[in-house]
Amino acid sequence: MIADRSPLGIIAAVPVMDGQNRVESARILTMNAKAREILRQDPSRFQIHTIGELIRHTSNPLGWTVVKTVQDGQATRIDYHSPDGELFSMVIEYVAQIVLISLAELNRSE
Repeated sequence: MIADRSPLGIIAAVPVMDGQNRVESARILTMNAKAREILRQDPSRFQIHTIGELIRHTSNPLGWTVVKTVQDGQATRIDYHSPDGELFSMVIEYVAQIVLISLAELNRSE
């Protein structure tokens, strides 16, 4: 309930313990309403199951293009530009054995 009131899109995932420790295979546990809005997800269907699917979803069907990627310790920030001129930022980080993703809408590009 608290996360659904956030102005940020919030996604929590749990890493798959397969020995490879890849973020892409982490299974999504929850996604708040703002994340669904940003990602254009139907709230009645949970369509994205892993972080890898989430990242692929940004390029196809959303058509977002990566503008910049910054690594800072356990966090990775990826900035995107959408086909209609919007800017988005995705931060992926480990927090207490959970993969936490924050999505933010930034100012429209000029």
